[in-house]
Amino acid sequence: MKKVIILLPLVLIFFSAHYIGAQEMPITGEKFAEIKSQVILPFLEALKNGDTKAFKQLMTKDMYETRKVLLEQNATYPAFLRKLYGDATFQVGNAMQQNGEIVVPVAITFPDGRRRNIHLRIKEDGDNYKGDIPKKSWKISGKVR
Repeated sequence: MKKVIILLPLVLIFFSAHYIGAQEMPITGEKFAEIKSQVILPFLEALKNGDTKAFKQLMTKDMYETRKVLLEQNATYPAFLRKLYGDATFQVGNAMQQNGEIVVPVAITFPDGRRRNIHLRIKEDGDNYKGDIPKKSWKISGKVR
């Protein structure tokens, strides 16, 4: 009985810590303002303008590499983006920390009234270098499926 009394608090602490770590944590204030101005708004503007060259600066290296052929070699893709997103409106929701990454919901409303919700994954990326010092910035690392 004494062993059970000693082990029970340890088990409760373990499961409580695991539950707390798995919860979503809101991202607010300066950190969210930085993410929004550095990557979210420029990305949405690039979608509207069909500016595929801007994506290279806004995506992580891995994400860009998976889309490189589409972005660099498909001559009709910029026009496609302009036609699809040019007159759309975007509403950026509240960012959340989820499983070690930041997730930002974006609601897209098209001129015909259709709506689409996407969730962009954002992470701090150190692929930008100035001299010998790596410069970190926020980048889009993918979409939540």
